[in-house]
Amino acid sequence: MKLSVSAGYGLITMMYIAQKHELVLSQEIAQKCQIPFDYLLKILHQLVRAGVLQSRRGPNGGFMLANSAAKTSYLSVIEAIDGHAEFHLGHQNEEFKELAQEIESNMNKAIGGFNTILKKTTLAKTLKKIHTNGSGK
Repeated sequence: MKLSVSAGYGLITMMYIAQKHELVLSQEIAQKCQIPFDYLLKILHQLVRAGVLQSRRGPNGGFMLANSAAKTSYLSVIEAIDGHAEFHLGHQNEEFKELAQEIESNMNKAIGGFNTILKKTTLAKTLKKIHTNGSGK
């Protein structure tokens, strides 16, 4: 399974904002995280629309987490950008219908396990691990 580059940028963006503990300007995020500005704006829009990020307009505006870092899972960020993962084979041949259904079932079980791990992994856990290992700022 391959996640999009946008989802990766979304996670980096959310981690950066979580570390700041304040409103952060999109220009600062783009510069510090080295994400092309126009590309970042699309990602920020998706995150706001999904409710994992909040935005404030105006001279004192910027972006902040909608919930605490402890309540923000990787899964919520990834699904905001890439959508909900499901596997549909869509095989129409009656001869292989049962086989196709079994393949779909197995694949969706694997995706479910993957999603469970992503749901348990939060921004706070990652930040704590980075700071504990001494590599964080």
